[in-house]
Amino acid sequence: VPLVVRNSGSTSTGTEAKLFLSTVADEARGAFVSAIITDSSNGNALLLGTNTAGASPVERMRIDSSGKVGIGASPATTLDVRTSDGSDAKLRIGSSSSIGLGVLGTIEFFSADVDDSGIKASIHNLSTGNQGPGGSLSGNLVFSTTASDGGGNDSPTERMRIDSSGNIGIGTSSPDSIVDIEAIHSQLRLTDSDDDKFTLLSYSGGKLVVRNNSTSTTVNQFTLTEDGDFGIGTINPAHQLHVVSAGNAEVEVERTSGAAVLTQAQSALGVNGTSSNHDFGIMTNGSVRARVHNDGGISIGTADKLDTPGLLVFATHTNDNVGICSIRSQGDDES
Repeated sequence: VPLVVRNSGSTSTGTEAKLFLSTVADEARGAFVSAIITDSSNGNALLLGTNTAGASPVERMRIDSSGKVGIGASPATTLDVRTSDGSDAKLRIGSSSSIGLGVLGTIEFFSADVDDSGIKASIHNLSTGNQGPGGSLSGNLVFSTTASDGGGNDSPTERMRIDSSGNIGIGTSSPDSIVDIEAIHSQLRLTDSDDDKFTLLSYSGGKLVVRNNSTSTTVNQFTLTEDGDFGIGTINPAHQLHVVSAGNAEVEVERTSGAAVLTQAQSALGVNGTSSNHDFGIMTNGSVRARVHNDGGISIGTADKLDTPGLLVFATHTNDNVGICSIRSQGDDES
């Protein structure tokens, strides 16, 4: 025969039917179980209360009419844990076993989908290390997900781990740095939420490849090999700096408010020179030996040139004396 505890028959919100459990003469002390009407539709919540020494019991946990559970508060979610004294609310999951190695506690996320039910993700604490006198145990937090197979797969696979030193491993259970990503072709994508453009970093075969707003083309990318070769527009740089383009490939070096030196590979011509209004010099052993002036004149062995564009000026150095040995104008015979 069930034990039934009823109130006076009132259906007003806040009316309770309460059962006290007490180990002292004063029935107002100890613990209680109560059913309380919480709304005008006669929805009921189940309350559990306990007392501190010498005080009357107060509510500690509530299961509301929708099945939500609140500890320290009326629940706003499926499980709502709060404190009333300003301290941190804590939830402890662990094992009471004296064996401290292995999985100590798991949170599983379950889907009851009619076609593909099962555990779809989990988080668990994994203890590693050595037990016994002189031993030490370390905690690891493991995040796992389940790939959908349409057949109720409920065996989550580890995807990410935070080890005891704070290193994060994605695709590895033994991260060697603060963030360690391991895959056949490991990748990291950075996306700008303002315009949805992105940078994709990938590493494979000893090559670091960075692509700008592209996943496949070599046009907007650069590559750094493990040998130190750097390629722009190519995934296979053959030199320390290797620039490849479907049009003219160019490398420009410029001084602020100064000369700009351009190296250009055209379809049928290789070009070196200045793209600014400055002379272009050819240097050996730290000194300029020849100069192409910004008006087209050329001088070799001297920085001077004739006033007439298109002239070649040659100089020789004998016993520290400078002498012009030959002057030849465009179209003229040597003189």
